Formats: sequence, structure tokens, C-alpha cells
Amino acid sequence: MEKNTAYATPVIGSSQYLTLHRPLAVKVRRDGTWIVQRSAHPLPAGTYRVSGNQVIAMKEAPKLKKRP
Repeated sequence: MEKNTAYATPVIGSSQYLTLHRPLAVKVRRDGTWIVQRSAHPLPAGTYRVSGNQVIAMKEAPKLKKRP
């Protein structure tokens, strides 16, 4: 864990913001801590804000375009 950015899973944290560099799942516990792990239903890469028991997308990673 480095500056709210996870590079290995699973990761447990309690900050208000997190950045995902690859699609991963995020669960928020009742006490406000969150767990980032691999899942069949991941969130896309991007920056997220944890508010209460919700994970709110702030900014998604840019889409890559295919070369012609």
C-alpha cells in the first residue's frame, strides 16, 4: 500500500480515497474499513471515494484506443 494505491491483493485500508490500477473488487465493512481483492465482478480501474458503506467513482482510467 503506497499513498492509498494498492499494487497487491488482498489489501485492507481505512482511508477515504483509493486508486485501482486494474479491475478489482472493493468491499466496505460496517466500521468503514475496506478490502480490495480479486473477484468475478470487479470495479474498473480508476479513483474512488469511500463514503459510509459505498464506493463512489471519482475518475475512471482513460480508455485505450486500438491502432488502425
